[in-house]
Formats: sequence, C-alpha cells, structure tokens
Amino acid sequence: MKAIPLTCLLPGDFDPKQHKVHFAVWNQIKHPIDVLATNHEEWQEWNSWRSVKNDFNREFIFSMAQDKHDATLWLFGGI
Repeated sequence: MKAIPLTCLLPGDFDPKQHKVHFAVWNQIKHPIDVLATNHEEWQEWNSWRSVKNDFNREFIFSMAQDKHDATLWLFGGI
C-alpha cells in the first residue's frame, strides 16, 4: 500500500495553531477503530476529551484511528 503524505490532505492556507492531529490508539479498554465504526457520539468524545494538559484546545481536530490488528495502519476519523 502506498503511503499518502499528510500534507496532501491539508488545505493550502493550513494554520497549525488552529489544528491538532489526534492519533487515537488503544486505551486498554477499547480500540479506536471499533469506536469510530460503531458509536459516533463516543468517537466525538475521544476527540474532544480534555485532560489536565488541555489536549484538545484547537478549533479543528484531524483524527486518525489505529487499526487493532496492524498498528502501522490508520483510518481517517474526520476533522
């Protein structure tokens, strides 16, 4: 499978101060790809959860869900 450079998916006027890339990985309970495929509301929570570090403090979140069988594969989860 040929890799798709992330820069090919971003708009020309991309401002990194307004965006965050979220690579969702297994949280020891659920695999992100399963959440993405089965529960839209829960997937939204995965992409808006704020820890004490205020992780998702940008206007736009570009999300990717890790495959549960091959950690090198990712599925686009939305913006």
